[in-house]
Amino acid sequence: MGVVLLLLFLVTVMLAIQAVRYEQLSLAVMAIGGAYLAPLALTVAGDGPGRDNSDSELIWPVGYLVIVGFGVLYLSTVHNWRWLVGIGLAGSVVGYMRWYLDVDDLIGVGVAQFSLTAIFLLWVSSTVLHHFARRTKPDGFDVAVVVGNAVFFALMSYALMWDEYRGWMGLYALLLGLFYAGVGYSLYRRSEDNAPLAHAMGVMAVVIGTIAVPIQLTGPWVTAVWFAAALAFMAASAARDSSATQTRFAGLGLLALGTAWVVLNDVPEARDLGMHGIAISPHAAVAAIAVDQVPNGRHGQDVSEPNHRVRIASQRRECRAQACACENAPAANHIHPDATFTPTTNLGTIF
Repeated sequence: MGVVLLLLFLVTVMLAIQAVRYEQLSLAVMAIGGAYLAPLALTVAGDGPGRDNSDSELIWPVGYLVIVGFGVLYLSTVHNWRWLVGIGLAGSVVGYMRWYLDVDDLIGVGVAQFSLTAIFLLWVSSTVLHHFARRTKPDGFDVAVVVGNAVFFALMSYALMWDEYRGWMGLYALLLGLFYAGVGYSLYRRSEDNAPLAHAMGVMAVVIGTIAVPIQLTGPWVTAVWFAAALAFMAASAARDSSATQTRFAGLGLLALGTAWVVLNDVPEARDLGMHGIAISPHAAVAAIAVDQVPNGRHGQDVSEPNHRVRIASQRRECRAQACACENAPAANHIHPDATFTPTTNLGTIF
């Protein structure tokens, strides 16, 4: 298999060299297509990864995808064939998924995530190379490539790490959002022509950071953080002298999302808790009344009598035990609102 793959790779290199020499985009497309399809054909034929437990046999497809990706970046940069990056990203996604499906039961989460991160950073570097180093003005296709790379990386990362690292996934999403915020800000500072791409990265940073909140937090903390972020965005937009429409929309979006979360999630949960409290309150109320009335004793009886005080204390403890039992009773034992409650203690002996 190694010899066949090496020959295919050499053919791809020769096509790439000819494409650069004669400035033929068609040759470049043939070279890239053949480079990404070759390992897939070998895998389908039953001679691909996952058939051996050796590390080299399991990892080589990822290294191959990275090498081909660098070749795509070179071709797209020399003659400004930027849309070749889209072909490279699609080929990397398909190649990685095919590789992972073959070896998912033979490798650990760390190896799979490291391989995914290497491919992700490769195509992030394409954005930096074209629009930061070369100052090429981005268009809608460049934004689509950036968003597609981010979506695949985020979704695949969650699929890989959710079971083993559930408690850290919120922090992971927050760091990913901060990463895109930093890259977008750097691109915008480099040139104002990068504003569309910087805005797209800013939106992705806000969306990913917003998703991180319910993943990491629970209960009222979710809406508290969202409302605080909405206030911060709107305050930032109001503080700027120039128009900050995107920032204001981000704040309004978070405000709307937090309000919807309160209505659809927090309010139903609070209603359920309230109904549970109403269901058990008659038990506790009757027992509490009994406990409150015990110290009074019988009318006209001397409560200072030692035997009487002992009996009163015993009856009070029994009533308190009934109150605790009622509070802890399961929902199936809750009384119906129209039913009557008869405590086991004879209240007539107390009042």
